[in-house]
Amino acid sequence: MSSRNVAFMQTVSSVCSTGLIVLYLIALPVGTKLNKVDGFNDGKFIFGTVENHSQGWPTGFQFCLSMMTAVWTIGAFDSCVHMSEEAKNSSYGVPIGVCGSIMFCGILGFFIIICTTTCMNSDVSSVLATGTGFPMAQIIFDSLGKNWAFARDDGLPFSSIVKVVNKNLKVPIRAVWFATFIGLMLGCLCLAGTVAASALFSLGVCGNYLAWCAPIFFRLTSGKDRFVPGRFYLGDLWSKVIGWIACAWVLFIIVLTMIPSGRYVTKEAMNYTVAITGGCWLLSVVFFFVYKYKYYHQSQILSPRICWRNKMLFL
Repeated sequence: MSSRNVAFMQTVSSVCSTGLIVLYLIALPVGTKLNKVDGFNDGKFIFGTVENHSQGWPTGFQFCLSMMTAVWTIGAFDSCVHMSEEAKNSSYGVPIGVCGSIMFCGILGFFIIICTTTCMNSDVSSVLATGTGFPMAQIIFDSLGKNWAFARDDGLPFSSIVKVVNKNLKVPIRAVWFATFIGLMLGCLCLAGTVAASALFSLGVCGNYLAWCAPIFFRLTSGKDRFVPGRFYLGDLWSKVIGWIACAWVLFIIVLTMIPSGRYVTKEAMNYTVAITGGCWLLSVVFFFVYKYKYYHQSQILSPRICWRNKMLFL
């Protein structure tokens, strides 16, 4: 597809994602007010209640494991990085975009969590043990009930087409096939099993974080004498302080992604991220030193085309 069409799809995706968040922040409290007998949870439950529902981990370490949710929030700057080569004034604008995206996602995520904990069932065990397998789906179901229909209320795109009821069978056949098709696509993610799927998702975290941290680490160590500050620079002191904090966070989060969810590990509950990630890293190192290092030369300026090819192969 052309760049123009891709840009349009990206805009549509961003608008839909933002609209979904706004809808969630409005619909969940309204549904809770109308449907839940016990109403909203108080501030003590939201900010002062700590419950450990892990499989054997102590509360302190379970708190550390809960930081895994922050991985995706902090990773919000990824799109800014990928757009750096096309952005105007990228040496200054992209860092501003990185800081802005993390702050925006952090603030927005805070309000989403407040909204969720305010409206959810105070019996956390029942939410986690939901028959759907998805606690967030159960929270929405508890607040909105069964009478909230996206298609009937024109909440879905193309609702006028999807919600048509067959006159002979008295069944919305199009809606059934639409839901079936979407469900099959999502179900394909489960073909490898939950353990394998979790390992693949964690591999994405480890791989991205290592790629992001590598230039920071080398800028603080072997490459510190060759480092040339750009337009967005926090000074010699704070640049190093923030850099070492970033390296420590990456090391911490990579270790967390490789730890099983339960303290007592079985072959079914094992976190195979360490094997998959370690294998990818090992093969990458072997590939570089056996073959690809020949394409990297410090003594000459490479053409933009070669630089771009090497960058993609490295990533």
